[in-house]
Amino acid sequence: MRTYLIPISSAVIMIGSTLLHADVNMHEGLWKMTVQTQMSGLPMQIPPTSFTQCITKKDLIPKDQEGKKGKCKITQQNISGNTVSWVMECKEDATMKAVGRITYHGNTFEGTTDISTVVPKMGTMKMKQQIKGKRIGECKR
Repeated sequence: MRTYLIPISSAVIMIGSTLLHADVNMHEGLWKMTVQTQMSGLPMQIPPTSFTQCITKKDLIPKDQEGKKGKCKITQQNISGNTVSWVMECKEDATMKAVGRITYHGNTFEGTTDISTVVPKMGTMKMKQQIKGKRIGECKR
């Protein structure tokens, strides 16, 4: 089962958004994000993962480098005030649907992603991710 956790976690927070420029209270720049994944029935706590990404108002949905390799697609996205929400579906070895939402507060954000994954020969797994982000500087060009 562990072989699926890393790609699934990565896939949830990947995929660039095609949101149009938004007036969200978010300062563009380099952001450090930490993701804590919880999965019921797992005998151990999954360690948090962290990564950095340049986030702009044209690309508000966090993603990581490993996750870009997946076969995922944002099927819905919405901006309401400072909150960005999305639905992402992935079809690869496992079929996954993730519903995510983050709220920006200038130089920080927090949010959640609820994930439902169907893994061949293992059945359906449900996970919840807590996502926190903090702007740490300017993007390197």
